[in-house]
Amino acid sequence: MFDKILVPLDGSPHGDEVLAQVKRILQRKDAKVTLLGVIVPLLEKRGERGDRKDQSERHIALRKEELTRHLDQLREGLSAEGVQVTSHVVMGDPTEAILKQVEEEGIDLVAMATHGRSGPSRWVRGSTAERVLRRCPVPVLMCNPRRGDGEVETRRFQRILVPVDGSRQAEEILPLVVEVGGLYDSEVVLLRVKVQPLDPYYSLPWANEDLEDSLERYHEQLTGKVREVRRRTRVGDPAVEILAAVEEEQADVVAMTTHGLSGLSRWLFGSVAEKVLRACGTPLLLKRTGLQEP
Repeated sequence: MFDKILVPLDGSPHGDEVLAQVKRILQRKDAKVTLLGVIVPLLEKRGERGDRKDQSERHIALRKEELTRHLDQLREGLSAEGVQVTSHVVMGDPTEAILKQVEEEGIDLVAMATHGRSGPSRWVRGSTAERVLRRCPVPVLMCNPRRGDGEVETRRFQRILVPVDGSRQAEEILPLVVEVGGLYDSEVVLLRVKVQPLDPYYSLPWANEDLEDSLERYHEQLTGKVREVRRRTRVGDPAVEILAAVEEEQADVVAMTTHGLSGLSRWLFGSVAEKVLRACGTPLLLKRTGLQEP
């Protein structure tokens, strides 16, 4: 796992901060890195005059030159540190370009920033990140540069928070947890949140479920494969309680599945993951799952 890492960049300082997270992986893993720059073409307006069209084309050409130069500098810096890295720039929709690159290169992990915008020529990365997350066939490591502490390169992934909802789909994140936990000798904290019904007169089908017992099968799959496994339970809104646990545990990364619907008795994981993504300063390692029942 993580032998080929794709890093989509838009040329902004906030977007570049995801490289700090990639370097944390590269401290323990000899992976090949691809830096991908995507230029969004300007839409032509009906009846647009020729000189305005020429200006748009010149703008795109300048933007491509600027982004290519920027990625070249990043590539040279990473190469000087011994990283196997390539870079290139394409034109098109960022989401489609990223997904195409994943397929063509056999990428194992996409690492990208979210919640950053730097002028009209950059991606609206929050929406791009979420669109990639909803469709990406491989795990995605996402970070919110505006909410992080900016000093992460030298810190290993010491503690991994793993929110689960009791479904089989949630188990699909565990091989990645073992991979990261094995590289960094990490402690893993399993988290299960009991969701309270909005209507006190309505009894949810899982309301009396023993949360500690529901974590047992996850615990068994991790025992002996990572340094330590602990279990935690909370009551409330899943996204809110996950964010609270991140702070309390001082987690270095949150690992969870997304889009893992499993009937009415489970979280709407796509919604929960995206809510956490928008507010969390800690990197998220996310894996999209199917919508089928367990």
